[in-house]
Amino acid sequence: MDIYNYSGDTNEYKNMGQADESPLEPGVFLVPALATSIKPPEFGFNEIPVFNELNNAWEIKPDYRNATLFSKETGEKIANINIGDTPDYLNATDKEPPSTLYKFDNGKWVVDDKKYSIALNEAKENALNRIEKTADNYQRMFLGANSADRQARFQHNLAAAQRVLSDNYDSTPVGQALKSADLLAMQVQADAQNLKPETTLPLSAIGFANWVVEWLPKSVVISACIENILVIGRTELNKITDISQIEPFFSELAKMADSKFSELTK
Repeated sequence: MDIYNYSGDTNEYKNMGQADESPLEPGVFLVPALATSIKPPEFGFNEIPVFNELNNAWEIKPDYRNATLFSKETGEKIANINIGDTPDYLNATDKEPPSTLYKFDNGKWVVDDKKYSIALNEAKENALNRIEKTADNYQRMFLGANSADRQARFQHNLAAAQRVLSDNYDSTPVGQALKSADLLAMQVQADAQNLKPETTLPLSAIGFANWVVEWLPKSVVISACIENILVIGRTELNKITDISQIEPFFSELAKMADSKFSELTK
């Protein structure tokens, strides 16, 4: 005899089986617990037969446990769906929102202007922070830390290098002592530069002095380029109204900066 098994937790239909014949009463079949000889009715998509033990009958109930539903309130995927729950009961839809910046309105997801405005401003702020960090990295890479101490050291080196190259020293003991000090300073820094892997030709004291003097106009241009990056970044970011345009803009700005600095530092 056919029997129909159901779950002990939810009473939902599981499968069909065969009842065992009673060894004491031939022709009598034993129906075990959590089973019935009543055949469940046909059921459709997102439905399941559930056995009502009180009424001794099957009931067709909604079953969206295998469906993917999204809350109309939050747009989040519904995590727990039980037998009997319907999209209307859960205030849910099977339409996935394009992003968290949408709200459900009149049967469809539409952009939530308030959320979008907040997200756009946050994305712009994050992009600006990245641009400022990039500019700071260029500053440190090509000009060193932007500090009063660093500027004072550069001006001191520049004055010494200009004296060395012009041999602008008097013949007094003080003048000659200054010359020796300047040459020693140039040589010490040349030796330090020579230890760097990117240095291809060894620098002498005179060579380093020339490098310092030649670097002055380059440093002015590089400083202007760094400032230009910041100006372009701030100006163009303010014009953007589409969040999806922010990342491509940042990438394009970074490529432009890399190209410009590579050209300046050849």
